[in-house]
Amino acid sequence: MMKKNERYYGKRIIKEHVMLREPLTSVDLIRSAISHYSSKNYHAAVDEFKQSLEALLKEIPECKRLCSITYDNDSRNVPSIAESLDFYDQFAKIYGSVAECRYDCMEKYNSKLSGDEDYLPALLNFLQFSAFKAGDVVLAAAAAKTHLAISPSDVTMANNLKYYAAKTAEIDALPGVIDLLSSNSHDTDLLTTIVGKKEKSTDCDSALIPLL
Repeated sequence: MMKKNERYYGKRIIKEHVMLREPLTSVDLIRSAISHYSSKNYHAAVDEFKQSLEALLKEIPECKRLCSITYDNDSRNVPSIAESLDFYDQFAKIYGSVAECRYDCMEKYNSKLSGDEDYLPALLNFLQFSAFKAGDVVLAAAAAKTHLAISPSDVTMANNLKYYAAKTAEIDALPGVIDLLSSNSHDTDLLTTIVGKKEKSTDCDSALIPLL
C-alpha cells in the first residue's frame, strides 16, 4: 500500500506541475524519484534524482542571494543607531541576521523528507544506489564520494566507495556540491564568529550553529 501511495503521489506531483506550467522544485523531483525508486525503476529514479540535485544547486544559491537583497530592501530589518552606541552590536545584528538566513537556506530542506538523514546526504545516498542498480558505476562512485565529504564517518558509504573504486578508476565528486558545502561552511563560520564575539562582549550564553 505504501509503495502504491508513493507511486501515486510522485506521478501526481509531476502532472500538477505540468498542468500549471510551474518549474519542479528539488523537493518535487526527489519525491517523484523516490516513487520510481520504490518501484525499482532505477533508470527513471537516477534521472530524477539528478534533476533534483541540479535544482537544489540552483535553489540554495538563489535563496542565499535573496537573504541579502531582502534585508537591504526591508527597512524594518535595519537596526537603528539610536538603539545602541555600541557599533559592534549594530554590526552583529545586521550580519548575524543575514548569515543566519543564508545558513537556513540549506537547513530548511532537512525537514522535507522522513528519516534520520539530512536532505542532501539522503539525496546522494538514493542517487548512488539507484545509479549502481542502473549500471552506472561512475555516477554511483561520484555520489558516494560526495556523500562522504558530508558524512566522512559513514562506514557503509566508505565500503560502497571501495567497491566502486575496484570497478572504475574515474572517481570525482559531483560538480557543484563541494562548492555548495564550502559556501555553507563559510556562512556557518561567519555566524559562529559573530555569535561567539557577541557572547564574549555580553558575557551571555549563545548557541553555536554546528557545521554540516
